[in-house]
Amino acid sequence: MPESPITPWLLEISQLLLIGLGLLALHWTLGLQGRDLMSVIAPGKRLDGGMWWRAALVYGLCFSLMMLPFPFMDETPWALPSVTALLWLPAMLPAFALQTAAEEAFCRGYLAQGFQVLFRNAAVAALPVAVIFSLLHGWNGGERQVFYWGLSLFASYLTWRFGRLEAAMGVHFAHNILFTLFGTGGKGLPGMSEKMQPDEMATFPIPDMLLAALILAVPFLLYWLLGIRTGFIEHGWRGKPAPQTETT
Repeated sequence: MPESPITPWLLEISQLLLIGLGLLALHWTLGLQGRDLMSVIAPGKRLDGGMWWRAALVYGLCFSLMMLPFPFMDETPWALPSVTALLWLPAMLPAFALQTAAEEAFCRGYLAQGFQVLFRNAAVAALPVAVIFSLLHGWNGGERQVFYWGLSLFASYLTWRFGRLEAAMGVHFAHNILFTLFGTGGKGLPGMSEKMQPDEMATFPIPDMLLAALILAVPFLLYWLLGIRTGFIEHGWRGKPAPQTETT
């Protein structure tokens, strides 16, 4: 009996939602320690949904600008999304939102806090977090591993910069959505399984890895210029708050 074309989509979206349930497991674990989930997302603060969507919006724009020429070039890993992928997009959005939130809360939240206590330095703590984050996505080697390391280090920078996870969550969400739509041959989530398959033998071609790092640096730099330096991510359309003037 042939497999229904719906089955692969349901399986992969179910897997994303299952990862998202890791938020509940982390909440339970933190409860045993006398803490709550916000202690790793935004310690001492309230959840900032606006920062999440602004981060996703800016990164989505920056990443799209980088990918725009690729679908029209020969022999590139990018392709325009299929109609099927676009039809499944409403289900992909909440699934990816939960999955990326869980990964950020665990990696850039829980693990990063532990490594910072151990190393007393946020930059040093970001290194083992990047390694663990990449291993959680499979050992692919080469330029694909650079993308995992790069995304993790950038998310760690955002967490340090803002003192909270919402910006990193938004960036991670936008990255996964756009990569799934454009970077899987237009097939969407079923194509993601093929991309995630580990190499038979992980190799580390230095030129390809350096090129991947340079490509990934483009949206990160654009994001910093458009979202961070302008103050948009942190303060919205108001930009940087006006300096307070002393009155006598």
